Amino acid sequence: MRKVWQGVVLAVVLGGSASGPVQAASVPYGMDDFARVPKFDAHVHANVDDPAFLEQARQDGFELMSINVDYPDFPSIADQHAAATALAKADPARLHWAATFSMDGFGQPGWADRVNAGLAQAKSEGARAVKIWKNVGMIEKDADGRLIMLDHPGLSPVAEQVRALDLVLIGHQGEPHNCWLPLEQMTTDNDREYFRNHPQYHMYLHPDQPSYDDQIATRDRFVAAHPGLRFVGAHMGSLEYDVDRLGGVPRSFSGRECRSGGAHEPGAVPVAAGPREGARVLHPLPGSPAVRHRPDRQSRQRSVRVPPFRT
Repeated sequence: MRKVWQGVVLAVVLGGSASGPVQAASVPYGMDDFARVPKFDAHVHANVDDPAFLEQARQDGFELMSINVDYPDFPSIADQHAAATALAKADPARLHWAATFSMDGFGQPGWADRVNAGLAQAKSEGARAVKIWKNVGMIEKDADGRLIMLDHPGLSPVAEQVRALDLVLIGHQGEPHNCWLPLEQMTTDNDREYFRNHPQYHMYLHPDQPSYDDQIATRDRFVAAHPGLRFVGAHMGSLEYDVDRLGGVPRSFSGRECRSGGAHEPGAVPVAAGPREGARVLHPLPGSPAVRHRPDRQSRQRSVRVPPFRT
């Protein structure tokens, strides 16, 4: 099981190389085996310096990739960074982390240099990856008021720095196809809840914004323009409703986390329908500490903050 886990996850997120197709275990697996089987959750947000998350991961046999995000509902980037480095120092074999960067000042002299210096510092402190969130393509605008898309030339120096540092770029661009549908036509309650509460990201309400296909095409152009960059398309690359299209981004490793839209419905997407030519899909692990230690949404007393699956 550990060989399988290493081949699938470490190949991209932690820098190893996969060695052929993953074989299903021949020995039956039961709930009594849960804690003893090693598992890797490649998309969590342990963004508060509190031992509870690590304690749960140890009990359940999880190794973690904690991802910092330029997300206004999270602690500041500086606080996320401090939490990640502290938790990784407490248990470096169990918790790995991804850095992020702020878009504040984009287009101004020195912005790319400051970001790149910060990424180099993060690498020296142990970061394994860098996250770029959907604010690029949906929220952030340049000095002329135009939306900043992922393939904007101003982001190229940052992409090249990620490549030069031999880090992975985790990209959350676009959203599930449900984002462009009215609430009543969405295929999952999870999406309905999120977009009802976050109308600024519900593109059905913003027909003047880039379409779903615009977002996906932009991401694909970006990946093609940076052939040496290791790229992870978070949340199944926002291609959950048509996984055959994942084959069009052959270098991507797409995480099927909780925000997988239609693909999260039982039986909707068999594993055999996944991406082609070595692209890999990481399926969700319902027993992950991200789920088992999820805080009460009505309370701020719990230490680990997990938003409704959009990061």
